[in-house]
Amino acid sequence: MAVNPPAVHRRSDINQATYLFLPTFASFMLFLLATLSSPIITGLSIATLHSTEGSLSVGEWGWCASGVANVTSKCTTHGGYSTTSQIFTELPTGLQDLTDFSSAIPSSYHIASAVFHSLACFLIWGTACYSLVAAGNWHNQRSSAHGDTRSAFALTFWSAVFMLIPTPLLSRWCTSTFPAGPCPQTPTHLPTGPALGDMMVAQILANRLQMGGDFHDATPPPMSAGLSPPDEHPPLWESLNLSSPMPKDEKNVLGVTQAVSHSGQAGQLGHPIQPGFAV
Repeated sequence: MAVNPPAVHRRSDINQATYLFLPTFASFMLFLLATLSSPIITGLSIATLHSTEGSLSVGEWGWCASGVANVTSKCTTHGGYSTTSQIFTELPTGLQDLTDFSSAIPSSYHIASAVFHSLACFLIWGTACYSLVAAGNWHNQRSSAHGDTRSAFALTFWSAVFMLIPTPLLSRWCTSTFPAGPCPQTPTHLPTGPALGDMMVAQILANRLQMGGDFHDATPPPMSAGLSPPDEHPPLWESLNLSSPMPKDEKNVLGVTQAVSHSGQAGQLGHPIQPGFAV
């Protein structure tokens, strides 16, 4: 059965990792902002719970109050979901029931979400740096450029996975919190960070379909300076009409015979034979 030769793909002038860096770096910045939510960065929250006497912004690491009168502590301590925080003791009567949210979610959900957010940030940052390395190797025409491109895309895939894992954790957080509270009609939203994993997967597919030649190196790797190119091998014995290599003694005899023969021909043509020319 005949086997079709592998298709030769046209290699793009610009490596895929070059295009991959920009969305990867943008994903890192947005995911980092989503990770540094309330109370680290006030205003970035997983959900906002409204009431007639104010609202609470729930973030990845704690809570922040806004529009609440006579509250001296606007946010909880970092990582604080405990009902003993000062902010809960100062809440007005209409918001006292919001303290029940702390017991509605197991602490394991907060820990898992924080861990995966941190791991995803480190991984996506490493992916952005490695994509720059792959792009630089491609620009300098190094033999490792193709392998670095594959590694950059593999890191992008796993970064997207780690960015998508917090999504069900946050969904579980919201579904467990809002039915237990006094504000079931409160609009909620998830941070933009986990949703960026879908964008990164789409970017991988788009680049893979657009420039598939980066993964198929049709040309052999460059040879070392001390080696001859593959099309300049030493001549074979068959090309010299010799069945086997000639021994060293026969080479010396053949050289002397040819020298004497040329000397005799020169004497027959009328040229004097000079001593010392035939060795």
